Amino acid sequence: MYATLDDVQRRMPQFALTSITKPTLEQAQTFLDDAHASLDAALTNLGYVVPVSGQLSVPQCREAVCDRTICRILYARAAAVGTDAALQSADAACKRYDAFLTALADENSPIELVDAESTDDPKPGSAGPFGYPNSITVVEPRITICSRTNPMRDW
Repeated sequence: MYATLDDVQRRMPQFALTSITKPTLEQAQTFLDDAHASLDAALTNLGYVVPVSGQLSVPQCREAVCDRTICRILYARAAAVGTDAALQSADAACKRYDAFLTALADENSPIELVDAESTDDPKPGSAGPFGYPNSITVVEPRITICSRTNPMRDW
């Protein structure tokens, strides 16, 4: 685990999470667990071994997990209480999380988990779509939606 609810609470002093707040402490823990899983999945796709254990990389992951958790908490709070300030703060936290992942995926970006163990898989920028080398052209998969009453007729 990269972050705890205490880490999240320190970065979000607007209100204290309790068992009676909206969202509740239990819901916030679910958001935190989801953020850990989401970040680990993204890092795995980028070729990192998870959980990340590098002394320099863990604080970066902690920030990302906190941002993702704060994003979800404040969206839930805005839905329950209806404040524009919560929405603006949620948007900012979501943008920081997305920017972190985008920078990690960009092979030209200086942002990297320098001391994190990696697999032999290249970053997405060095391979084409669906993991194929850039020299291969891959056609985007297509689906056809058919009518239930006439499955032979395309919409």
